[in-house]
Amino acid sequence: MAVLRLPSRSTPLVLLAATALGVGFKPGQSAGLPLPEIASPKEVSAIVREIEVPPLFPTPPLPTPLDRRAFPAAALAGYEADVSIDVIRKPENAEMYAIRLAALDAIGVVRDIWGKYRLVIRTEFSGEPTDEVKKTIMEEQKEMSRAILKLEAAVNRLEKVREKREDETKRWQATFDYALALARSRLIFMQEYNLVLGQIRKENLPPLDPKKGRSVYRLTASDTIQSGGDTRRLADRTERLLDRIKKEHANTPWAAAAKLDRAIPPGLEWVAVKSK
Repeated sequence: MAVLRLPSRSTPLVLLAATALGVGFKPGQSAGLPLPEIASPKEVSAIVREIEVPPLFPTPPLPTPLDRRAFPAAALAGYEADVSIDVIRKPENAEMYAIRLAALDAIGVVRDIWGKYRLVIRTEFSGEPTDEVKKTIMEEQKEMSRAILKLEAAVNRLEKVREKREDETKRWQATFDYALALARSRLIFMQEYNLVLGQIRKENLPPLDPKKGRSVYRLTASDTIQSGGDTRRLADRTERLLDRIKKEHANTPWAAAAKLDRAIPPGLEWVAVKSK
């Protein structure tokens, strides 16, 4: 299967990570001025391990992974861990750490769907939608439906405990916000992907142009959401949340992750392209 090609709006997904210093340093800062103190790489890695998930779809690796970026130490002041994940997960602490557990479990759902169960995204389609092809697509949609249910449950759990967010530490407010944005964005992707798979089965695809060599459909990220008003409204709320994370947790790994996610258009569509 081919790699999902993103439109020009999504180019920053790779370019944003091209600088080793990542975030926190003003453009044009004079080399003669003292640079801010850099946060401990160990501290940064610990944060990234808590929020890192497999990519939405196959992409080239980031030039500088989040856990190897430099962040200002001052920006991470107040985000220190207070207890270990093992303590958070103790059954007797379930109510005390409801926000943390909901966030960790939502991130775990995304890791399972895109990692453990090796979700395969059909990024190209060619040929005729025969009965056999439609049968295969229907089976793929069943898998998508199961994933959608898991993501919906994760989002609902996060929303249910959201009122307790203000009682949490800065670290877990940031992790909770990012987990909610992440679960929502993956849910939107699944809803869109399920819809475009259905377009193959229903033979509702845009026209090809064989005369110009455009004989293959390629799945492409789009600013336009096709799967209904509820999904569009969810996408709007998610984009606002990602923008808030970037602002409230500026110059941190949470903001860097939110910036990368925000660069990806929320919709999907089939585009006729030339075969390789």
